[in-house]
Amino acid sequence: TDAALTATPALPATPLPTVTTDPTTDATTAPGAYPPSPATRITFGAGETSANVDGNLAAGARDYYVLAAQAGQEMSVEIMSPNNDVLLAVVGEDGTPYKRYENGGASWTFTLPATQDYYLEAVSVGAATPYTVHVAIAPLDGANIGDFPPSDATRINFAPGTTSATINGNIAARGRDAYVLSAQAGQEMSVEITSPHNDVLLSVIGADGTPYKRYQNGPPSWTSTLPATQDYYIEAVSVGPATDYALSVSISALGGSVPSTPSPVEPPERVQFAAGAVSAQRSSLLPSGPGIKQYVLTANAGQSMTVDATSDGAP
Repeated sequence: TDAALTATPALPATPLPTVTTDPTTDATTAPGAYPPSPATRITFGAGETSANVDGNLAAGARDYYVLAAQAGQEMSVEIMSPNNDVLLAVVGEDGTPYKRYENGGASWTFTLPATQDYYLEAVSVGAATPYTVHVAIAPLDGANIGDFPPSDATRINFAPGTTSATINGNIAARGRDAYVLSAQAGQEMSVEITSPHNDVLLSVIGADGTPYKRYQNGPPSWTSTLPATQDYYIEAVSVGPATDYALSVSISALGGSVPSTPSPVEPPERVQFAAGAVSAQRSSLLPSGPGIKQYVLTANAGQSMTVDATSDGAP
């Protein structure tokens, strides 16, 4: 988990930098001439460790980016789009695929095995759409920019007798808002940020410097049983234009009961593909409250399986 990675916080005090791009045609010398079209080179500003690129994709189209990194550095990449229909692929200059877009998802974090160029591919699987690529690469020496803890953090206090709070805010383009609250070891904390275009991300760091949730690592929500009694810092991180957002925080009471996992009320439904097909889709209706719907299918060792569940309401 993130908690085990490092005790050094990653909380830059300044807004995220914008990217300097330089279209280049020397995409790679790897077999197969990857990528098949010119890539835009991403370079960070002086002293910076991250950058953002805004783009627009036609339906079914692809954009290519390239940046250099060293063996041992940790790279985090995320693509954000209004309908989450721009996916991510990452391929090394040597032709090694690290993240295939066919395997779903638009985010990836990895410790790099080689010093080389890395190619990022934004792949549209829907209609024409705008998108933002966020890239962060940690320094080899583990150094971080900015001060921790943030001196301007707003303290969150729950009303008497309550275990949750919601804060509504407005954040500048590429800005950060910091919050802090106290909690005890053994309590369960849940944090979620919602914004109109899902471009306000979440970081959670303990007062001891342990990062529990990095904003580079996927969606702006996090739930965990806390390991220590201390202050916990929460950051709302904008990777888009100025926007409104809502931050929801809840902390369970110590010794509080946790609802048991519901038992399925019917046997699993078997999923079978049509002749010649390699995918299938099933729809179902779950009752309100806890509920389970089970499926089963047969597969062979060595095959790659991708499963995606979507809902009309909240995840």
